[in-house]
Amino acid sequence: MAHAGALLIVLSSFVDHADREPARIGGKASGIGHFYDLACDALVTAMPFLGIDMGMGARAARDDARRRAAKCLPATTSVAAAMP
Repeated sequence: MAHAGALLIVLSSFVDHADREPARIGGKASGIGHFYDLACDALVTAMPFLGIDMGMGARAARDDARRRAAKCLPATTSVAAAMP
């Protein structure tokens, strides 16, 4: 999955340069286009970190659920063992 994320970042960079250079060469660059480009670049830069944060949060929740289940398990087995 990490390879797919890296590929998307590289593809994003390629597409970003593919539209920027023709606009500059053709004299069609604008202030709004420049701002839009910067905003998209910032978003692409922030998204991997957001994904890492979400993944770590999901893992922490899963590990916490496993710890809770492990704490409950000995109590239920001892009750079952005490019953005839």
